[in-house]
Amino acid sequence: MSAGRIVFSSDTGAFRNYLENGVNGYRIDFSKKNSLLKLIEKLNSDRALIDVIRKRGFEFSKKFSESDFDENICNYFKTFF
Repeated sequence: MSAGRIVFSSDTGAFRNYLENGVNGYRIDFSKKNSLLKLIEKLNSDRALIDVIRKRGFEFSKKFSESDFDENICNYFKTFF
């Protein structure tokens, strides 16, 4: 997101909390055989949509500073010790 790229993620795990499907990226149900292919075809036919999703993702990523990320990672690993 912060690199201005569209994020594709499974509909499980941590990204579920950050990725709003079709708004700032896409969650994909990989159990459905052609879900990724259909999404790529949709984006390929609507280049303006690509720009919109990229911009929204980039704006969303600004909520997370590098120092916040570092602190969250450290806190996560502290739970193991």
